[in-house]
Amino acid sequence: MKKQKKPVSIVASEMAADALQITDRKSLTSLAVTAKAAQRAYEKAGVTPKDIAVAEVHVCFSIAEILAVEDL
Repeated sequence: MKKQKKPVSIVASEMAADALQITDRKSLTSLAVTAKAAQRAYEKAGVTPKDIAVAEVHVCFSIAEILAVEDL
């Protein structure tokens, strides 16, 4: 594997929380807290979603990853 010369930097990290019960959330097809945390991280880092090449998301089950990536 070829070693990259440019290091990866973590320039911001944010968290947000929502209702535990999915039935208590406003949407079943979006994770509003993901969008909220992402927006804060983008602002803190001074970037936009178009500037992001790699993102790590928590995957508790497959649909959660899809929803999280869409909301990012």
